[in-house]
Amino acid sequence: MILARIIEPVWATIADPELSGARLLLAMPVTPDGTPVGKPLVAVDRVDAGPGDLVVILREGGSARMMLGQESTPVQAVVVAVVDGIESEPSKS
Repeated sequence: MILARIIEPVWATIADPELSGARLLLAMPVTPDGTPVGKPLVAVDRVDAGPGDLVVILREGGSARMMLGQESTPVQAVVVAVVDGIESEPSKS
């Protein structure tokens, strides 16, 4: 699972029939402090996330397909939670 910030919706005029009605979002992976890391990715939205939302994305293909209930769906990433806040304990040096 990864932490990411939703950038914007993605529109596809032609999509696999198993993705019919699925909402796609462009997301940028981030560190817990919000620093972008890596490259943006496209994920299927299951939690009604929107631009600017901090989310948890399940990015393991098999598990992502199980979330959608179809083993043959061509999906690698699914938004599974909107993050309300992050708490961390101070590091002990």
